Amino acid sequence: MGLFNWKKMKLFNRNKEIEKEPVLDELTQKTSNEAEGCVDRFKEAFGEGLDFSESSLKFLEGILEILSESYPDMENHEKELVVNHTASYIFEVARRNYGGKYFITEENRVLLVTGLPRFEVSIDVHNKVKGRLLYGRENNIPFFFRGYSERVRKAKRGDRVMIR
Repeated sequence: MGLFNWKKMKLFNRNKEIEKEPVLDELTQKTSNEAEGCVDRFKEAFGEGLDFSESSLKFLEGILEILSESYPDMENHEKELVVNHTASYIFEVARRNYGGKYFITEENRVLLVTGLPRFEVSIDVHNKVKGRLLYGRENNIPFFFRGYSERVRKAKRGDRVMIR
């Protein structure tokens, strides 16, 4: 047999394209890194449970319930950190499960747009996270996300919708 099993090495398989890890654009990489930071921070305080699955949003909802008690008393930079990292986690749950591309709006807000070019289902998460921390369960994150995921699964060519 030889030193290498050439059939298993995709790099040298002439019948297939060379397979590499996809290169993430700068905004996607930043959002992904913030989401991973969220997982690491919350793991220390709340244990394992954030795995970028849709079902992990129930675990996140429990964390937000606890954080909402101290959120009003946090320093502004702490509030911003919690909202940004939590929003990044939710964005990455959406992107890793349904695909999409990040965009920055004129108001300097991050949006994830899924379905391009066939359809557009956009999701804006920051205000929902902030609302959850300030106003409680009426801004339930799993319920909010279900609205997004249902729209993506049922989208038809030409649909354009924003989930906020």
